[in-house]
Amino acid sequence: MRTLNLRVWFPVFITLLLGLVLLLWSALQYRHLVERTQQQQLSLWRDTLSNLQVNISHELLRGDREEAQFLVSQYSVNPDLLVLAVIDHRGKVLLANRYEWRAQAEQSLPGYGRLVHGHGEPGDGLHLDIHIDDKGDTIHATLPVSLTGEGDGLGNLQQGKIYFLYDLTRARQSVRNLLVADMSIMSPLLLLGAALVWLIFQYFISRPLDILRAASIKMSKGQFEPVELKGKGELARLGKSFNEMARRITTEQRRLYDSEQRFRKQAENLNETSQRLAEAQRMAHIGNWEIDLTNEIYWWSEETCRIFEIDPQKKDLTLETFLEAVHPEDRARVVAACEATLENRVPYNIDHRLCMPDGRIKYVQERGKTLYDDAGNALRFTCAVQDITERVSMEEALRRAQKMDAIGQLSGGIAHDFNNQLGIVIGYLDILKNDAGIDDRSGKWIDTATRATLRCMDLTRQLLAFSRKKGLEKDIVDLNAVLEDLETMVSRSVTPEIEVQYFLADELWQTEINAGEFQDAILNLVINARDAMPGGGKLLIETTNRWLDADYAAINPETTAGDYVELMISDTGTGMDGETLERVFEPFFTTKPEGRGTGLGMAMVYGFARRYGGNVKVYSEVGVGTTVRMYLPRATGEAHAGSSDMVERGELPGGSESVLIVDDESDLLQLADQYLSRLGYRTFTAENAPQALQILEGNEQVDILFSDVVMPGGMNGYELAQQATEKRPGIKVLLTSGYTSKIIAHNGLARFSAHMLNKPYREADLARRIRSVLDEGGSK
Repeated sequence: MRTLNLRVWFPVFITLLLGLVLLLWSALQYRHLVERTQQQQLSLWRDTLSNLQVNISHELLRGDREEAQFLVSQYSVNPDLLVLAVIDHRGKVLLANRYEWRAQAEQSLPGYGRLVHGHGEPGDGLHLDIHIDDKGDTIHATLPVSLTGEGDGLGNLQQGKIYFLYDLTRARQSVRNLLVADMSIMSPLLLLGAALVWLIFQYFISRPLDILRAASIKMSKGQFEPVELKGKGELARLGKSFNEMARRITTEQRRLYDSEQRFRKQAENLNETSQRLAEAQRMAHIGNWEIDLTNEIYWWSEETCRIFEIDPQKKDLTLETFLEAVHPEDRARVVAACEATLENRVPYNIDHRLCMPDGRIKYVQERGKTLYDDAGNALRFTCAVQDITERVSMEEALRRAQKMDAIGQLSGGIAHDFNNQLGIVIGYLDILKNDAGIDDRSGKWIDTATRATLRCMDLTRQLLAFSRKKGLEKDIVDLNAVLEDLETMVSRSVTPEIEVQYFLADELWQTEINAGEFQDAILNLVINARDAMPGGGKLLIETTNRWLDADYAAINPETTAGDYVELMISDTGTGMDGETLERVFEPFFTTKPEGRGTGLGMAMVYGFARRYGGNVKVYSEVGVGTTVRMYLPRATGEAHAGSSDMVERGELPGGSESVLIVDDESDLLQLADQYLSRLGYRTFTAENAPQALQILEGNEQVDILFSDVVMPGGMNGYELAQQATEKRPGIKVLLTSGYTSKIIAHNGLARFSAHMLNKPYREADLARRIRSVLDEGGSK
């Protein structure tokens, strides 16, 4: 229903109403004034015509027509007098206020045709007849007059009449002018009254309504404020009712708000709890599923669907859906466990495998139970399922890592003992070589034996490098030199059916890495290539200098543009498909048969390259082969000088200082004694740490302690060096070993490793290192 705007239409309505009243008053006033004017004119001319009748009759009876005409003509000055004429009994005009009408017939006079004498016909009345016509525009009048001349034979005079027509138009116009003047005065008063009414309306009606309207708008927005309307009128009572309504609404809304807040808080807590539970399930890979045994309704949580890799929106979840995901070899065992739970009321506890559509295997652990009613009927079966694939993989990787660690320790121990024996062999070969009594033929045999022993020493060094857990110290490295050192190890890591080819670039840039980690990465890549070529093939190892531009860096965000040393290892093996290539760097991901790989090799390679600012890219095609490209940043410095352990004899430095030699291998102890004695040193020997400490507790002068690191008796070379420096602060220390990293880490005595001579050593190595330590200014 449409409504009006009172602020606008009420003043308009009042103005229209006052205007209507003014118009009605004006009409009534006009009518009243016109009627009064008409009556005044009728009364005036009735008297005037009565006098004129007497005067004209008198003059005509005297026969003085001129004087009678004068009486008529004197009214000609009145512009409203239309006709004033004397008509004889024959209907001829005797006298008239206008000359041209004289002697004319009476019908030619203006308005004579509308003349009515009372209720009779014109000419029949003998008395004064004056009236206003129907339109109110003119006054008509006729009255008798006596004429001069013969009578009617009976002694009566001839009778004529006076015809009178007066125009009231100007009189009415005067009334209208007067009324217009009155209205010009009343109109401003009307407008002033309308404005006053509007102000009264605004203050007493519109303003309270606006206050109520504003309060209603605020109420719709939840802002409940009381209104203040004074007085005892309807609007004031309405304001009080509004305030009471607002108070009740405020009270009820506050109650509703409090109830809503409590509900919302409970909902938020419930939602937060649900989210935390879902997040905890996701993080722990734990889901849950239930079976309504009465209605056979199955429900799986989102995490359960994620574990089983089933769409959560799938509606037709059944027991068959669950069993289809179970590994075929475990299916019977799972069914038996479910039946035992339902029939014997035993807990449902089982670990089994899941077979994914793509062939992947998952391991899950399930724990569940059956709920019964009071009558013993099974109602619901509820179960929690946890994805333990990662844990199983980590346990398997841990077992393999422990196995590799044990192998490393075993190989390191064997290499250490083997180094001792090689040291004895190479030592005595050097002594024989320097013996003046050896002929040329025997010298050649000694040289051949020396080369073979050196090759054996190189193999033991690489075996120790494999077993040793090196630190992450970086050196500026020539990759070509490292690859050349690894050539023997690489050739022994592949099968005889695999042909290894090297294409090493000339003037290859150097890179700053840890050489030991690089060797591990190379061996991992070589072993992967070997496993990809079970029937043999080609293994290509290439190096080159490479500039990676901004376009390459844009495609590979983990790489920055610049100079790199590129290592490329290619094989002609089975290759990898796209899906496998996507996951090649994932930890624990492997395509090798169970027991053949940990899935950590490529992850270690990638981690090595990224640690040193490089990158790894793998390109592969099924049936063609695989190429691994490793990019390592170019170094700006110079490569460190290689180890000087292996040197030619030349002119060996000697001395006269006293040396305490400690080694549990007696043959090596005697060999070192011979080396140093031949160089002029005074020597003391001990086969273990306690013997060495006894010598140090004596009065003999000892300038330097030369000790093996790994020794029996509960004290190693580091601990012996610690006690020796405590007993004799000025003594210097040189240690020797081929297997030391774990002892350094375990005892924390790395300060003594600054002077370390690697086994096996030759006479020249020992001579230079002993002299170097003795010549240093500070003690160690």
